[in-house]
Amino acid sequence: MTIIQFGRPLCSACQEAHDTITSIYPPHFAFRYHTVTGDVLQDGPAALAEADYYDVFDILPVVIIEHGGEVLRRWEGEAPGVEEIHRQLSRIT
Repeated sequence: MTIIQFGRPLCSACQEAHDTITSIYPPHFAFRYHTVTGDVLQDGPAALAEADYYDVFDILPVVIIEHGGEVLRRWEGEAPGVEEIHRQLSRIT
């Protein structure tokens, strides 16, 4: 399972989402964080391709939980709650 977050610097909802995820995610799952500044993704071409694939430039933060190439849950413009993340984790463990 992978948790992917796209966020902006100085975005309180983005920071809240990041803090929630990093405080609870199990270490054996992958977590990727990508920084968006304006309409530019700061993390290189692979991250840009991922952002394009998930269509994330309109509303940030975007948090995606995916497993086996399937998106299990997506949040846009808000930080997911701890309970919501745990619910998604329990679907695959």
